[in-house]
Amino acid sequence: MNYNKYIATVSVLASLALFAACKSKTPTPSVSDTATVEVPAWMNEDQASHYAGAMSGNHEEMLLLGDALAADAPEEAIIWYGRSAELGNIEAARRIADCFAQGKGIKQSDSMAAVWTARVETMKKK
Repeated sequence: MNYNKYIATVSVLASLALFAACKSKTPTPSVSDTATVEVPAWMNEDQASHYAGAMSGNHEEMLLLGDALAADAPEEAIIWYGRSAELGNIEAARRIADCFAQGKGIKQSDSMAAVWTARVETMKKK
């Protein structure tokens, strides 16, 4: 297998592992949902301020929502970082690598941290 196919396969597996490990309390973003976005009652004001943009599919708002959730709901932060990374946000992928390395919001895993770090490097080259 050539290097690019290997990285692509690892990236897909990393995404699947991330989403399998996390159970979100918020729905998956959908552009059609933006007109009637109802902010979950458990979110604070800072988190809520990024929620509508994140639900509209804005990867920057997804990253900011993840940051806002990191202290209070780290499992939710991982979900939003993952959604943002899937849309090409390098900083979100970096945060996932850090979360795996430190065990924040997800089970600590040096191997998954390495996979996400490699994914960040691949994303930088695009």
